[in-house]
Amino acid sequence: MPGAAGKLGLALAGLVLFALLSLSVGPGDFTIAEVFAWLAGSAGDAKADSILGSLRVPRILLALLVGGSLGCAGALTQGLFRNPLASPSVLGLPTGAATFVVAGFAFGLDAKALWVTPLLAFTGAFVMLLVLFALTAGRRDATMLLLSGVALGALMGAITTCLLALRLEQWDLARRSLAWMMGSFDGRGWSHLRWAGPPMGLGLVLAFTLHRGLDLLY
Repeated sequence: MPGAAGKLGLALAGLVLFALLSLSVGPGDFTIAEVFAWLAGSAGDAKADSILGSLRVPRILLALLVGGSLGCAGALTQGLFRNPLASPSVLGLPTGAATFVVAGFAFGLDAKALWVTPLLAFTGAFVMLLVLFALTAGRRDATMLLLSGVALGALMGAITTCLLALRLEQWDLARRSLAWMMGSFDGRGWSHLRWAGPPMGLGLVLAFTLHRGLDLLY
């Protein structure tokens, strides 16, 4: 049986393999051989450069980065609560981020610049953290933090539903909000990766520095 390092190596190899294979999935009629030839730089053309280089590659890289960040956030939450079933949703952080983003969609703030939506999501999650710290100040019991997060998450979820219900005539608002909350990468490209990559990369590095302290909680 492979050890921990061997299992990690197999997992990373499988991840890279499936990421490469996914480049051939979707409209465009690219075979796996054509994809690998394009990646090797021996079979480039305008169609491949447009579909693979401008659309699929940045979306796959962004999906890998987002998935890794979410997984890391889950691992940190599990270490904090000493529970393998815990996730950031128990603190209400994703719900707070979604509320701010949906509000930005409703008031047209996202149309101003590319960075507005990520900033709104970060602000929503950060505000939730500040409220949680205020509610649990001076208390070391993780149960209070957990219950406060669940209650705040339910409150923010209700606010999000209210925002959508008050604008039922705006069909595009519901579509965009649902797509964002489900994690759609539609319309994402290199510009989104340039904006999102550095903060998520920095977060992953900082999270790695916390793992030893979280391990001591067990």
